[in-house]
Amino acid sequence: MDDTKLLLLADKFRRLRDRVDGLSVKQEEIQTIKGDQGPKGEQGDRGFDGAPGKDGDDGADGTDGQDGKDGVSVVRAEIAFDGSLVLYLSDGKEIDCGYVVKETSDKVLQTLKQGSSARLEDIQNILFTNAKDGDILTYESSSGLWKNKQPSPKITVSETEPLYPALGDLWYDIS
Repeated sequence: MDDTKLLLLADKFRRLRDRVDGLSVKQEEIQTIKGDQGPKGEQGDRGFDGAPGKDGDDGADGTDGQDGKDGVSVVRAEIAFDGSLVLYLSDGKEIDCGYVVKETSDKVLQTLKQGSSARLEDIQNILFTNAKDGDILTYESSSGLWKNKQPSPKITVSETEPLYPALGDLWYDIS
């Protein structure tokens, strides 16, 4: 850039500075005019999630709880001479589950003999739907299937009475 252009630019800058200095006014002289609020702007894009925070310190260990009671399990099952399914429990008690037809009894026995890898669902004429704790198998002659359902009345075998018994339910206290 040559000297002439540089002098012209410096002169223009000086004049601009003088005009800006002349515009300065005292705060009291400024009049504030407030207009109506404008329309709401468009929704902006969602920002990025921040980095995960550092893990907090581990809390103190809680006290050990009281030992629970031993559970009761089925140790043996058999079809009795009258055709009913009998379950033998680890506490020495027996449960007679009622009559089982010959075709199903053979399949149930075979399933029980196969051990834990076999499932009752694998037997063709047994249909489980939305199984819940306490369900029993009942035979439905119209469909020719064994189906799970809640017993009525419900029979509870435990040391504590049921929380929400229905009218007619039975509770056998084993304590």
